[in-house]
Amino acid sequence: QELVLQIGYGTIVKLFGHQHEDHFRVSLDYGGIADVDTTQYEHNRMMELLIKNIQNEYVAFIENPLLHYLAQYPFKNGKILNSLCKIGASCGKRGKHHSINGGLLHHTNEMLRLVKSESNNHKINLEIAITAIIWHDLGKTAIIDENNPSELKLSNQSPMDHERMGLLMLGGAIGRGDPNFKTDSLECRILSSTIGNMHN
Repeated sequence: QELVLQIGYGTIVKLFGHQHEDHFRVSLDYGGIADVDTTQYEHNRMMELLIKNIQNEYVAFIENPLLHYLAQYPFKNGKILNSLCKIGASCGKRGKHHSINGGLLHHTNEMLRLVKSESNNHKINLEIAITAIIWHDLGKTAIIDENNPSELKLSNQSPMDHERMGLLMLGGAIGRGDPNFKTDSLECRILSSTIGNMHN
């Protein structure tokens, strides 16, 4: 649909649907016609639903304050969240799975579903497992190109791989949190070790 509107660049136009109010981000041409990009809207809606599912099905049940804070952190940090919704889970020559726009979030959601289904069959600390899964590939948000979700921003020769980047991001997140967090706790040490060695 096209709306002939006298509005400024970057305006968000509200289109009211039959069932509920939907918010569409629009782009304008010089004639003032707002063109609704429904594909971007559908992608954003899918990301929103995935994030809500992760928060409601997994994060909401974490009682440990540090782990709960860390599990929520990527969805509260705008820069990480923006990248998380755009990049793929694998990239470069070895990029074979979920290397699509928003693929990392899909991959994370699938892993969470898997670990929850297996938790009854194995002795798993589910709170640590959920937090580790949410964080295990977050370092990729710093090294994968947001505009090309299957390509690296950094050279493959760079020593700053996503596991090291994830540990740096984890340290930054903890530093911005409650100063009373026990960073020498068993949970924190397991989480750090897991993020740093996930693919080994």
